[in-house]
Amino acid sequence: AAQEQMVEVPGAENLQMLSSMTNGATDGMLVVNFDPLGLSIRTFARYEPDSTIGAFARGGASKGPPMNRLPGNPFYFAISADIAGMGGIGTFRKMMEFMGEPGEFMPEAFQTDDVEINQMQMAAYPSRLGIALGGLLNDSALVLTSSDPDALENLLRETVLSTEGETDGIRYAPEWVNDKELRTGGTANAFRIKETVLPPKSGSRGSRVGEVAFQRMILQLFYGSRGVSGFSGVEGDAFVMTFSQRPDVWKRALGSATGTGTTLADSHVLRSMRPWLIEQPDFELLIGMGTLTKLFDS
Repeated sequence: AAQEQMVEVPGAENLQMLSSMTNGATDGMLVVNFDPLGLSIRTFARYEPDSTIGAFARGGASKGPPMNRLPGNPFYFAISADIAGMGGIGTFRKMMEFMGEPGEFMPEAFQTDDVEINQMQMAAYPSRLGIALGGLLNDSALVLTSSDPDALENLLRETVLSTEGETDGIRYAPEWVNDKELRTGGTANAFRIKETVLPPKSGSRGSRVGEVAFQRMILQLFYGSRGVSGFSGVEGDAFVMTFSQRPDVWKRALGSATGTGTTLADSHVLRSMRPWLIEQPDFELLIGMGTLTKLFDS
């Protein structure tokens, strides 16, 4: 008897996603603007109200302008998401799942409805320690705004402490210190996850050992040779977090998040480009081509 064979078509998932994104669309437009200050891309689309994306587009009330909580230094990338403007954390999560982002890889705060997030802003900047030692996120900041930012920090602490134990031949030992005094003055909550690679057990699959090594390599690319660590704290409506225990990085992140320091929203370049960009965008991504070019040349 003849047997059916399933043939995997290269790029089939991308074609399926493209088809899903165009389902229910009635109008669309793409505009590319070449400007001496930078390259900007603007898109416009209209969907039927009962379509999947049409439901996402209903949105909500905006909670503030983009990039107004991040340090105003030259950056690798900067992201601003108006979660409330998208319709809340539930809508944001559905959008990410629709785009193919697996739920298990989303931050813990975005996987639960028990906490409120109004805005999310994050940026990574060139570090004097370099990528090899400090990692891509050595000089970076993450800011989440909420009516209850303490709940976000509690969730981070629970997530960090829950990593304790052994997984895939690695022993994790999390640490959390409240109100750690910084050498430059002030305090911050400090966290660290120490990793110890255990000897391979007899009968361990070589492929699995290789997967673990690759995962550690990717982790080091982002966090550097010192592993996962950082500072966190709450000020006003903002939960602020860094991915290194550098007091200077923490001072800049906290100052910008609370309005006492310069922000990316104050950038002369960005302010010059604003008239050409979408007003009150739900999502905005900036890429610093100059800093990235220097990174690749180094």
